[in-house]
Formats: sequence, C-alpha cells, structure tokens
Amino acid sequence: MKNVKAIKIPQINVNDEYVLLVEWLVMHGDKVKKDDPICTMESSKSVEDIETEQGGVIYLVAEVGTDCKVGQAIGYIGPNLKAIEAFLERTHTEQEKDSNLISKLSNKATHRAQALAQRYGISLKDVAKDGVKGTIKEKDVKHFIDQLNKDKDKDKDKGVESIGYANATLPDTLLENLIADRDLSKHEKSMIRNLRYTLKETILATVEIEVCLKAINDLIQKFNQLGKGLTIQHVIMLALGRILPSFPLLTSIHYQGKIYRYKNIDISFVVRNEEGRLFTPVLRNVDQIDLNKIINAFMVASVSIFKGKIKGKELEGGCFTVSSVALPGIQRFTAIPSHFQSAILSVPAENYQLALSENNQVVQVPFIHLTLTYDHTLCDASYASEFLGKLRQELEGILI
Repeated sequence: MKNVKAIKIPQINVNDEYVLLVEWLVMHGDKVKKDDPICTMESSKSVEDIETEQGGVIYLVAEVGTDCKVGQAIGYIGPNLKAIEAFLERTHTEQEKDSNLISKLSNKATHRAQALAQRYGISLKDVAKDGVKGTIKEKDVKHFIDQLNKDKDKDKDKGVESIGYANATLPDTLLENLIADRDLSKHEKSMIRNLRYTLKETILATVEIEVCLKAINDLIQKFNQLGKGLTIQHVIMLALGRILPSFPLLTSIHYQGKIYRYKNIDISFVVRNEEGRLFTPVLRNVDQIDLNKIINAFMVASVSIFKGKIKGKELEGGCFTVSSVALPGIQRFTAIPSHFQSAILSVPAENYQLALSENNQVVQVPFIHLTLTYDHTLCDASYASEFLGKLRQELEGILI
C-alpha cells in the first residue's frame, strides 16, 4: 500500500483555488509510466496536461467537467487495482475514526461553541488542535475564526462578513429592471479575485510621462526592412530590462510586514486571445537579452496562447507588467498591478501632435503617454517619476 499515491491537483495558477477537469487521457485501470500525461486541466489562464509522478495502474475518481480544488485527489496510482482499493478501504476506516473523534469533541464543547462552529463550517477537531485545553468554548471558536481571517493568502474570507456577503441578493426593486445574463466564467472570477486582492493590499498611485517616438519609429522601420516585426512594446521591454535593476522598489512586494524583492528581471506582458481572455506570459531575464530574443519570445508566447497551449509556469513569477492597448484614439489608460506585483506600465496607442521643425515647418511628431501605476506603500511619486524619466531618456535615445 505504500506504493499507492494520490494524484492531486497542483497549483497551476497562483490565483486559482479550483481548476476544471477537461479530459482524462487514460482509462480506469490503464498502466502508465512516470511523466506520462494522464489528464487535461483548465485554469483561468491556461490549459495544460497533468503528468504522473510514478509508474503504475491508474484508478480514476473525478469525472470530466468537475471543478476540482487545488490539492484534491482526482485519482490514484499504484501497483494494481486491488492494492489501490485496499488503500482506499484503509483510508475510509481512518476517516471514520476521525469522525468518531469529532463526535467525542462535540461532547466536550459547549452548546454555544458547537452552534458557532456549525454556523461557519468550522471543524471542532481543528479548533482543538489550535491549543485548546479542556472543554471547547465559544471564545475558542471565535479565536479560531479570527486566525483564519488574518491569513492574507486565503482567497475566500471565512469570517462573518464573508458568509453574510455570500447570501446577499439584489433588492427586488432593482431586480425588476434587470435580466440575468449569465454566470461569471472561471477566468473572470479569477481576474476579479486578483484585482480585489491588489486593491485590498496596496495603496495605488499613478504618474505619467510623454515620450517622443521618433527614435523608436526609426528603429522599427530598420527592423521592418529586415523582415522583423518590431513594435513599440518590444522596444519598451528592452528599455525596462536596462533600467529596472536600478529601481528595486518597483520589482518588490510587501507581505505581512516584510519587503521581498524578485531575484530576476522577469517581466509579464498582457495578451488577449480570440475569446477576450487576458493572459500574462512572462519574459525571463529581460536585462540579459537583446531585441531579437524579445521579438521571438513575444511571438512564441502569443502563438501558445492563441492555440490554448500556454503552460501555467509560463505565466508565473513576473516582477513587473507591461499592458498595451494600442487602439486608435486611446491616449492614456490606467492598469492595475497583478497579484504579488507592485507596478504596471500602461502603453496606449501612438498619437501625433503638431510642432515646428528646425526649418520652421509645421510637422507631425509621434508621441505616447506612458502611465505607471505603483504601490505607494513601497515608493513615492518622486521615485516613480525618476523611473519614468529614466525610461523616457532610454526610449528617446534608443540605438540598441
């Protein structure tokens, strides 16, 4: 039985508590080898295959189309089906013992403590493990709930306010004027959790700067003549790789009284697929690569996203994000930093303004407004403005 192992849902995306089981790639009772793909899971940001950690026979538990919680066992792998069934029987017996223990604990808890625990779905066994001695009282359950609410990593607050919110409904007078359109998709729910976390944990501020695009456009034209699809976003990524190491507060986060700084200059960029879903693939070690590698990395990531083949690990670990909305007429916009990031750069469409040339001729000058949204608890406007000034200096004098 020691060779029997649960196949558990990995943390595909840091923002997701649940993922969808799209397809089993094996049948119940099939033999597989180590690292064989056995099923396909979909998170809010990617679709990827789950591989086995050991060889053996597969015992399927979860059904296709099920929303599976991270860490949940969706199947088992062992030497044969008989061994796995024996393992599950033993596990079931141990769970019954735990159930009996909870029953005994209930006898050692006050009625008010039992009622409060039941109301909020709290296990008395967990409360007892929290260091309670003797009879469990109402104050012990309240203390346990308070501890849960202090855990900043929880996507769902388990306190009183959370339960009250979950049961809330719209006023009848408002419902009369509304049509229930659809439920939020998993992807949309994940994005909302991400944005709520950012707004809850950070104090956001913005600063913007105008950048002349003449030097960049000249560079783009040279690359296009060589058949290379260079864009403003590629050049901005190159410039960020050069200056971000000098501004560590923009590649840091604060968490529970400590400041953490990312080891590498791994920058995320936003890609929107045909279905309108936003993905943030990460370009690694931007401070160590040239424009050609940046162009290639953008292309590879974009193709993977449009084919639905992007891996979860390709979306994790970014220290900074670039969001581009290059739609005609959009002169500026403000983006919100991603989960566990402190800054994001908004890149709108190229625009033009009139100016006098050296020959006193009226000419159109290309420019762009860059907006930096940053966590004011980590740095102030002076620091952010200095960063944008250095970025403009780099972009307006770009030569490669």
